[in-house]
Amino acid sequence: MVDTWLIRKHVIQKSGIDDTAVSARGKILAGLSLACWAGAVVSGRLLAYTYIYLDSSFDVY
Repeated sequence: MVDTWLIRKHVIQKSGIDDTAVSARGKILAGLSLACWAGAVVSGRLLAYTYIYLDSSFDVY
């Protein structure tokens, strides 16, 4: 949510009539947003392999 707010504040609201140029800060924020999405996807995929360890009813063999 913070990343979305920063993009809205620094990129979308400050974009004037010239929409062709994107600031370096905007590119960094876009990369940060993609990294957060990648982290969420990887975390979700890894949950399939680790959910048994997070379950409180895990029985030891």
